[in-house]
Amino acid sequence: MSNKISLNAQEAKTLISIIKKDFINLYRILYELDPVEAEKFQNLNHHYFDKAHCKSEKCDKDHDHEHSHSHEHHSHSEHKHDHDHEAVMKEFFIPEKELSFTQKLLYEMYKDYKFEQILPEILDDLGKKFNNIKQGGIRDKLGWDEKAEEFVLIKVLSEGFTKAIVNKLRKEMQRDQLVESKQPMLLATPQSWYEKFPKIKLDFLTSDIIKNLFEQGYIIKPNFVEETGFASMLDNEVKYFYHEGRFEEPVISEIKTRNDKILTFSFTDVDPKSSKALYHLCRILTALPFEFNLKASIYTQVSEVFQLSYFSENSSFQEVHYDSSFKEKLDNGKKISALYVFSENSKARPKLVIHQKDSSEVLEEKELEVGSLCLLKSRIIPYALKDIPAKTFILRYWINGPADQTNQTM
Repeated sequence: MSNKISLNAQEAKTLISIIKKDFINLYRILYELDPVEAEKFQNLNHHYFDKAHCKSEKCDKDHDHEHSHSHEHHSHSEHKHDHDHEAVMKEFFIPEKELSFTQKLLYEMYKDYKFEQILPEILDDLGKKFNNIKQGGIRDKLGWDEKAEEFVLIKVLSEGFTKAIVNKLRKEMQRDQLVESKQPMLLATPQSWYEKFPKIKLDFLTSDIIKNLFEQGYIIKPNFVEETGFASMLDNEVKYFYHEGRFEEPVISEIKTRNDKILTFSFTDVDPKSSKALYHLCRILTALPFEFNLKASIYTQVSEVFQLSYFSENSSFQEVHYDSSFKEKLDNGKKISALYVFSENSKARPKLVIHQKDSSEVLEEKELEVGSLCLLKSRIIPYALKDIPAKTFILRYWINGPADQTNQTM
């Protein structure tokens, strides 16, 4: 961003204070990650706010009575406290030792000195988005004036900060996936799947698909969801995400090796009513770790994190890479990579290029038809994507699990 302004320490502190006061709500950030987590935070944060602000015996009694009455007759949005609900969600009142894992990540990021580090990048991105909307409004003659500009600016900042912080939290959580994926409680046991979804059978992959994946390291399944017109339905749903500005540029370290736009989300973010096809596909993909453990016992873990890539230009690409590694510092816990291709162009055929391990030599090139699912061993197969037609989407899902360091087969 040109013409950048340097702020002194006091100015930076004032700016952070304004942003936190006017454009951030901790509950909304946590809700984007996990609605249940957000509700627990809201209740506990209100509890400790009351505890900190009610010093007298009378105030304690009043609030005790009010809480009792509220639990009997009111929802969380109908608090009768004399304090402002929005204001309570601007800061942490819960003692640090009582914060959950996710809440603690947000707590650390929310500290002024940490927030100051991420602020320039966020403001730069939001400035570009605001300018794009402004130029589009002027170009389309939508009656752009000071009132419209103020409304759009507030909207961009309010929604943009929530989204930016959520994305950064998700990246932090993904960095911790290796540790989390080794916890026994996260093992994707078939029994736990059937207890939760007794009517959804773990039968999305044939024995031949699993056998070929293990033997050659990758497999392509055309027409993965056999419902007629499914890929087109999926495209119609998610293309609006792009127009709404939900996609981000790749991280700086990857920006020269791929030219897609990225949207990272969890399964709980998907609305089953407005995004019916996406919800259906994501539900199937989250079943795969359980199915692998049912049919192959490879100790895969529960995972509900997705990444949606949008390739807006013709001849788009992602250069050769591994999704994970057997090397401890590069092992992010990914065991199997799943890529599902779809586009409004039913004839789109992006190419999957399989490389020789630790070499630039190309072993094989395969066309990925719209509606196909590709599965690869994340630590074994170096691959690239090339000749991707414009307006192509690839939904990525990673199945996590510990590395087989003895045989190094997965």
